Amino acid sequence: MRAYQSGCGESLVTIKRRAGTAAVLAAAMMAAGGAALPPHAPPLVQEEFHYPTLKNGANFAGTAAAAAGLAGTYSLNATRSTVTYDATGLSFPGLQTSGGAVTLHPTGGATSLSVELSPQALLTSTNLYGGYLVNIAPLTATSIPAVIIGDKNAPQAYDSRLQIYAAAGGYKDANVGQITLYPENKTYYDNHGAPLSAGMTYLVLFHVSGVNHTSGPVYMEEWILSNPQYRHFAAHLTRGALNRAALGATADAVTEKGFISWDHVAGHPYFNVGSAKGDGHYLTLFDYGSDATIDEIRLSARDLAAVAPRAKP
Repeated sequence: MRAYQSGCGESLVTIKRRAGTAAVLAAAMMAAGGAALPPHAPPLVQEEFHYPTLKNGANFAGTAAAAAGLAGTYSLNATRSTVTYDATGLSFPGLQTSGGAVTLHPTGGATSLSVELSPQALLTSTNLYGGYLVNIAPLTATSIPAVIIGDKNAPQAYDSRLQIYAAAGGYKDANVGQITLYPENKTYYDNHGAPLSAGMTYLVLFHVSGVNHTSGPVYMEEWILSNPQYRHFAAHLTRGALNRAALGATADAVTEKGFISWDHVAGHPYFNVGSAKGDGHYLTLFDYGSDATIDEIRLSARDLAAVAPRAKP
C-alpha cells in the first residue's frame, strides 16, 4: 500500500432501507453487473451551479437543486458557517463550463452542504468517476475542500456513514502535495506531488472501483491538474496517461496524485443504494480551514473524459 492509514471507524450504523426507488436501483444494479454504458451516456450528476435568480453573494443554503442528477434542496450542516453563491463560475480554459459556483466559508472550523442524489441513469458497473473544480484562498495547513458521497448526516471525514471522500488542499502541511482519499470508512493521506497555490483553480479527478460490490478488491485514485496540465492531457484524459505522468507543476506533469488499494474489506463504498453501513444517497460539499470555491461537479460511470468534457469547437 502506498498510502499510510490516518484513521478509520469500524462501527456500523443501522439505517432503514429506502422504499421504492432505492430498492429498484439495488435490484437493477445487481442484475446489470458490469454492463458498459453507451459511449455518449450523460453524466450521472452534473452540477454547474446555474441559478440565475440568485444574486452574487446570496446565501446558497436552502436553494432547490436545479442540476442533472440532484433532487431536493441544499441543506447546511454547520450552523456557524455559510455558503454563498458566485454568479460567475470558476475559469478553466478548455473545459466546458457554465453557470456560477459556490464558496464555502468554514467559520468556526468546518462547513458542509448536502443535497440528495437522483442520478440520470443507474450505476450499472462497480466503477464511479468524479471531477470538480476548486479554488482555495487562502491556502493553509488545514485547508481541505472535498466532494463527499454518503449519508446526509455524515457531512465530514471519520464517520462510518460516509462512503466516498475526495479532497484536495494543504491538510497537514500547506507546502507539501496532499491528497485525502476516503472510500468506505477507511481514511488515507497520500503525500505525492507539488503543493497547490492559493487562488489558483485546479481540476480534481477521481476514480473508485468496487462501488456497490460485496466482495473483491477496492481501490481509489485521485489526480489534481492545473489548467495547463488539463489542456495537455485533454485529448487523452485516461487513468493510464495520468498515472504514467511525472509529478510536478510543468504542463506535462500532474500536480498531485494518490492511490490506495486493499482486499477483504468489511464493506464497500455505496452510491445511491440503501445499506446498513450508510446509504451513499447524498452529495456533500465540505470545507475546513479556509474559504474554498467549488464548481462543475460531475459524476459518471463511464470514464474520466465524461467528468471533464472538452468544450465543443
